[in-house]
Amino acid sequence: FVENISLSGFKTQISDLTVKPDGPLMSIDNIRVSASRFDGKSPFSFEAGLHVVQGGELSASGRFDPSGAAVDSRISIKDLALSITQPYLSMAAPDLTLTSGLFSTRGAFSRTAKGGMTYKGDVGIASLKVIENSTKDTLMGWEQMKTPDLRFGMDPDGLEIDTLKLTGLEGKFIISEDKKLNMVEAFKSKDQASTEPQPEESAPVPTTETTGNSFPVRVGRLSLDNGIVDFADLSLRPQFGTKIHELKGVIIGISSSPGARTQVELDGRVDEYGTSNIKGEINSFNPKEFTDISVVFKNVEMTSLTPYSGKFAGYKIDSGKLSLDLQYKIKDSKLLGENKIIIDTLKLGEKVDSPDAVKLPLKLAVAILKDANGVIDLDLPVSGDLNDPEFRYGPIIWKAIVNLLTKIVTSPFRALGALFGGGEDLLNTVNFEAGKGDIPPPEQEKLAKLLEALRQRPQLKLAVTGRYNSASDGRAIRQLQARRAVAEATGMQLEPGEDPGPVDFGSYQSQEKLKEMLINRYGQEAYDVLNPAAKPVDEKTITKKTKKKADTKKADTTQVSEDPAELAKRLFADLVKREQVESSVFKQLADERAQAIVTKMTAADGLPAERFMIKPSESTDDDQIPASLDLDAMD
Repeated sequence: FVENISLSGFKTQISDLTVKPDGPLMSIDNIRVSASRFDGKSPFSFEAGLHVVQGGELSASGRFDPSGAAVDSRISIKDLALSITQPYLSMAAPDLTLTSGLFSTRGAFSRTAKGGMTYKGDVGIASLKVIENSTKDTLMGWEQMKTPDLRFGMDPDGLEIDTLKLTGLEGKFIISEDKKLNMVEAFKSKDQASTEPQPEESAPVPTTETTGNSFPVRVGRLSLDNGIVDFADLSLRPQFGTKIHELKGVIIGISSSPGARTQVELDGRVDEYGTSNIKGEINSFNPKEFTDISVVFKNVEMTSLTPYSGKFAGYKIDSGKLSLDLQYKIKDSKLLGENKIIIDTLKLGEKVDSPDAVKLPLKLAVAILKDANGVIDLDLPVSGDLNDPEFRYGPIIWKAIVNLLTKIVTSPFRALGALFGGGEDLLNTVNFEAGKGDIPPPEQEKLAKLLEALRQRPQLKLAVTGRYNSASDGRAIRQLQARRAVAEATGMQLEPGEDPGPVDFGSYQSQEKLKEMLINRYGQEAYDVLNPAAKPVDEKTITKKTKKKADTKKADTTQVSEDPAELAKRLFADLVKREQVESSVFKQLADERAQAIVTKMTAADGLPAERFMIKPSESTDDDQIPASLDLDAMD
């Protein structure tokens, strides 16, 4: 039995030749130990302390029971230099160096005779910084991470933290030129890096399903303040980079318990004037089981996205602001996502050659989508099964965007109509009556709707192609020419382009003029053929049909006499038939139709003339004679 034992002034070194064969891991001096009422069998009180040369002070006091190795003690560690763990980090991640970090704790440690251990107290890690040796950039670090109420146990196992505060988080996520993520690559050993097969880009990444966690973990509240995260994609040309800073917020209820849901609410700034917000709940240890998270970005400068627009869209971005409202809902590995995309004052720049770019007239799609205020507002739903080995969220989003753009550029008027509730009314044609160049009222109503849509889409211009049908237009033009000729022959004064109206076949003057015109143009014989009464009739030439008709008249004395204007109508029909129409007349009519549309659209309450273009006229076999309308983006 010894009443008091006291030792001091000792020093030692701790080595681990498996990770550092050329020197000690840690040097310790000023070791001091004291015990009271020590007999080697009964519980006794003790105090201990030491100084770590690399940095740090450790002290402990309490009671030890040698019969079962049970301990109840108070422990204090102040500013222990975590750099002493570098050899272990180098073994796991040879390209990383832990340049700084100070570990501190004060709490109560106990061990039962059966081997169960617990520790309760405050814990902090300050000034942590891990850098990449190859770039000398910070991969991960923070100013301070601390909790006043950590509880750690073994037998039973568990880690519980009521409140954890993380200040000054700093991180870097970089996609390399060969499309590898720095966070993953940094923690690969040399052997892994050299022997790991390189999967094809489209090959599925194996995943491991976890049904539970063998070591229970719970963090009641994690708060973040003044964080900053750099993101860059070096696989693009030009390379892309952005920064999320002033990151702050809280994460509530991190737990490994089955079915537990973690509440997330984080905010930050993107580059200079953009904002980010993440809010919702998630199963933090199995996100595929349940996730309901919204990710919102506002006012993000789009010029920094030029690398992505060049690669996938084939254009640089000169200006624009992007806002995203992304809703991710996952239940039992089934994804149902809603993506709201708002782009303000987007201006595409020069074209970029890219084999991955979508082969679509993107400027037209942008012009259709952009409203009068220069805003594009899209809703883009996505869905999928996360257990499908072919599932990739990025390609699904891109496919949805491409499908939307394809529908727009292949049916631009239908897309425009859908934006303004016009449905099928906003078609790409204006139908004209045969021989006429003025727009029928129903088609004017269609143009009024189209005008309003174009007013809301100032980046669109309209190309008009006039058309003619040589058959139906020809009949109408020949009749008009014949009516004008008769009217002028009877002395009617007509304005250029004025319709003379129908021929007065009952007028003696019209009948005489028709006779005179036919004889003058085509000879007496042509007239005699149409008017058998003009010469004696040979009985033998009377057809059976004529004889039958005469017999019928004699038998029915009550029948009304023949139309007195029948001969005049017959003469007029023959004149119409013989009329000649120059091919230039058809083209002129088609051009008049196109011009009528443009004139209607550029009237006093219409749009500027520079938003319209008339294309060369074309022929058509369609009896409705539709003028064609095409949309294009303004230059």
